[in-house]
Parts: sequence; structure tokens; C-alpha cells
Amino acid sequence: MNVLAIHTATPEICVAAEGDAGSFLIAFRGKKQQAEEILPFMETAASNAGFTLKETQLVTAPEGPGAFTGLRLAYSAAKAVQFSSGCPFIPVPTLTACAENLKHCSPPVLCVMDAKKKHFYAQFFKSASPLSPVMDISPEEIAEKIFEETVLADQNQDAVTKEIILTGPDAEILASEPLFTETIQKYSSGHGKINLCVIPTLNGAVFSLISLSKQMLPHYNTSGSFGAGPMYIRRSDAEIFRGYQYRG
Repeated sequence: MNVLAIHTATPEICVAAEGDAGSFLIAFRGKKQQAEEILPFMETAASNAGFTLKETQLVTAPEGPGAFTGLRLAYSAAKAVQFSSGCPFIPVPTLTACAENLKHCSPPVLCVMDAKKKHFYAQFFKSASPLSPVMDISPEEIAEKIFEETVLADQNQDAVTKEIILTGPDAEILASEPLFTETIQKYSSGHGKINLCVIPTLNGAVFSLISLSKQMLPHYNTSGSFGAGPMYIRRSDAEIFRGYQYRG
């Protein structure tokens, strides 16, 4: 099956393709994401996987959360492929894709990505199933959430050390954030030690996007429930500014 995945929800541009000739990934991290950079990447990935963009049979992209501009860019590119090839467009939640590769791990999984403004988008998973909604919270709040019963309830309550896997595009950034580590240490004194295993998500988990979109394909319909628009967790700066003007 000819599948194309486009990921621009982070500063890194990643495009992957899967076809008769195999799988191919191309990634680029630059200061800016430009629409003109996306098309050559898409063409190169598809060609190396053995098909043209018009021969695409399924296209996918992150549904969100992620950067406003990046999400819109991936959606626009995916919809262009959908229009030219007539294929389904099935977006996949960004953090769900990050958790997919760790679905066979026993400890709970915490997926994070930098939301800027001293916050992170975060979501907890167990066997790739969500334990929480997507949250837009501070490093201290993430540390507090780790100790909640819903996250650690299925672990041995008598264990001196409890484990959690920290993943996502910005797992290493959160793991080195002083407010996060200090709060973990504070709560550990009364609730037991937490062992964090940091496994960063590489290349936007684009092959997980492909795998999950193929799993969702039997449920695809053309009524607009798929690919209607990105999932934004917070308002854009422009929306906040317009709201401020209106209130004034």
C-alpha cells in the first residue's frame, strides 16, 4: 500500500513513505518551516518508496497538539495529496503516535512536547491506551501528575521504586528542567522513588503515524470526521490578541 506521512508539528520536518519498493524517511531541522520545502521532500520520499504522489493510497499527518503553523502546514500538504490522488487523509494524534512504539512496555508512558511559554503538552499512556487527556501544563504540574493514582495504580504499591517512561520529541528537555526534577524529588520523599527512563521520540514517530493510520483506515468515512482540522490545545497568540482587543 502506498502511504505518505507528513510531520511538521515540531521544528523538524519529517516525511516518510511506505510502498512496494520499501520504506523511506527524509528529515530536516531548520530555523523555519517553509511550504516550498515540503513538496520536494514528499516527492523524494514517495519516489524512493516506489510511487508518485498521485499514486498515494493513504496520507497521514499529526492531528495535534503541536505548533500552530506546523500543524496547518502538514494538513495543507496532506489535503493537497488527498485532492490530487483521491486517497483518504487520516490524521493521528501527535502524542498517541509517540506512545505507539512503547506499547509493549510495562511501566506507564508519559509523552511530552514543548508547548513554549514554560509549558509542555503532556499525556499519559499504558499499553498505548490513554490514561489522561492531553494537557497543557507546567513542569511542576507534570511531576505532580506522575504521582497520581491513575498513573501508578497498577504498579506494586509496596515497591520502593516505581518506574515511568518519559518519551516524546522534548523528553530530554523536560527531564533536565530544574522545576520538574525538584518537584519529583519533593514528592518522592513521601510517596516513594520514581525511576524515569528517558526515551526521546525521533523523527516525529512518522512510521507510527503510518502504522496507526492504516489501523484506522477501515473506519474511514468521507463525512468530514477525519481530517476536519488540527487539534489545538490552546488559542494562538493572534486569537488571544483579538480577544484582548474585543474586551477593551
